[in-house]
Amino acid sequence: MERLTIKSIFGGWTIHVPRQEAIDRLAAYEDTGLSPETVSDPLERFTYFYRTVEGLDLVDPVHFGAFVDRVKRWQQAEKDGRLMVLPVKEGAKIYRVRFNFDGNCYEIIEKDFDLGFFRPGDFGRIIFRTREEAEAALKKREEEDNDS
Repeated sequence: MERLTIKSIFGGWTIHVPRQEAIDRLAAYEDTGLSPETVSDPLERFTYFYRTVEGLDLVDPVHFGAFVDRVKRWQQAEKDGRLMVLPVKEGAKIYRVRFNFDGNCYEIIEKDFDLGFFRPGDFGRIIFRTREEAEAALKKREEEDNDS
């Protein structure tokens, strides 16, 4: 981020961007409710993030304890190999390439992503986020088939 201020040759500080830009950026900063201490202290930034994004008040011992428990569960799940970041949200539009029995593609279908029918290895192989990705993958496969 570009600074709004620079050291003046006369001592002190002066703005070095157009006045209205400085006012707009200062107003945006003030609207966050953050203090300079909050911005410079990592723990304060972390607390602010979870207070605003997750709706948790980490100063409250009950919320803080619940948050710590959640992080511990995530860590254990990751250690056990049970934690997965999904490629898209459930219900998001995906494009599935359907093949017939001899391996030739016969259609690209648009579906809603359903976790019940999800196999991690399918994304990028037969399931894609966009129709363009599906078509590009098909074209690449056809070129590979033609070369062999």
